[in-house]
Amino acid sequence: IGGSLGGLMHGIVLKRLGHTVRILERSPSPLLHNQGAGVVAGNDTQDFFQHHDLTHRPLAVTSHLRHYLDVKGNEIHREEYAQQMTSWDLLYYVLRANFDRVESGYCTLPPVQDGEGKATYQYGHTVTALRDLGPDAGVELSFRDRDGESGKRTADLVIAADGGSSTVRKLLQPDVERKYVGYVAWRGTVPERSLSAAATAALAEKFTFFHASGVQVLAYLIPVPDGALEPGKRLMNWVWYVNYAPGSAAYRELMTD
Repeated sequence: IGGSLGGLMHGIVLKRLGHTVRILERSPSPLLHNQGAGVVAGNDTQDFFQHHDLTHRPLAVTSHLRHYLDVKGNEIHREEYAQQMTSWDLLYYVLRANFDRVESGYCTLPPVQDGEGKATYQYGHTVTALRDLGPDAGVELSFRDRDGESGKRTADLVIAADGGSSTVRKLLQPDVERKYVGYVAWRGTVPERSLSAAATAALAEKFTFFHASGVQVLAYLIPVPDGALEPGKRLMNWVWYVNYAPGSAAYRELMTD
């Protein structure tokens, strides 16, 4: 349940083991919209793609160090620590190529493997109920599709990968509530070619941080929307974490459409 990165990763592993896998994604569009978000690809993520991505395309820009700047842009601390930076959309399209062979400009389709199971990705399907049918009988899922029609399916195994607003969590643990933790993340990207020479020197291929009271800003390079990694063609991804007091005028304005 859930067809973003987590659901696709689980689905690929099960497919390669020969299982029949069906992903139910509530989004009404066949492809999830480009999230435009940078992703720090940690060791677990790198290991997954090395073992399970059969497109074998490069995925990340290397940030060769972490460093911290003051308000004037002076470096006040650095750590020689390389990290791999990628983007949500590149990972998504590579995973879709591996799972249900979706074609895109991000990668070529991988070869079909002997013994693979069948993979199906159904968008516009919102799960509305789950029922344990007992030992060896599986789980019954009730859902509503994008046309408003109701349906049911039975599965041997159900994996909940439907994100922060998880329907499955609400069904199984209705007392668990999401709570505002006191800060908001503003994020965006800038074409690398649009950076000034000074900004390029300070930020390119580095994981950059700025800290102040109630504020954290970070920046790093990521691939562009078609997955290109060449210098000059990439995007500078930035995130600004800032505290907003619950109930304050700024908080109410921000949270009101």
